[in-house]
Amino acid sequence: MADILDFLSSERDNKEARRRALDRKLQSENAIASFDRTKKLTTGKIVAIGTHCLNKDVTQHQIEYIKIKKEEGQQRNDRKRKAQNEMCLKVAECKSIDESMWTAKHLKTMFTYKKHKEDPSLAKTLTALKDQWNERRNRLSPTYTPEYYLPSTITDELQPLPLPPPPAAAAIFDNDNGNDSAE
Repeated sequence: MADILDFLSSERDNKEARRRALDRKLQSENAIASFDRTKKLTTGKIVAIGTHCLNKDVTQHQIEYIKIKKEEGQQRNDRKRKAQNEMCLKVAECKSIDESMWTAKHLKTMFTYKKHKEDPSLAKTLTALKDQWNERRNRLSPTYTPEYYLPSTITDELQPLPLPPPPAAAAIFDNDNGNDSAE
């Protein structure tokens, strides 16, 4: 008896599933047909839910929209690059001064350059800032700049600053020197 009830229940569920699939198929066919009719009626202009846009072609509108978005992205990247270059100039200025002569402004510049998300807030006094700097001084900056430019003192042209080798390359050079002395 239970088998018969299970069979009837599954049969009813299968009929319902077939009916839903048929309804979805009919809806998609109707949507495709209405889209084709709309496309033929408007000859490339957009008509959606009673809203008619007859001023310009949809593809032209989309091309202009993409162009505007690319320009906004380029401007955003330029602003980021400018801020990063300014930070590099400030860091170069700080590094040119002896650390014992650094003020709170210099220390805060270096903290900003070497900041990580999980860092605690900065200390208020100069001695506490120096203690924090001693903890953070040897770690890498989270933003790696391949090269940045400073104005040359001889000419007003921009000259690239020499960059130290990455830590992995420095370790290789150290190991090579150590192997030569061991042999």
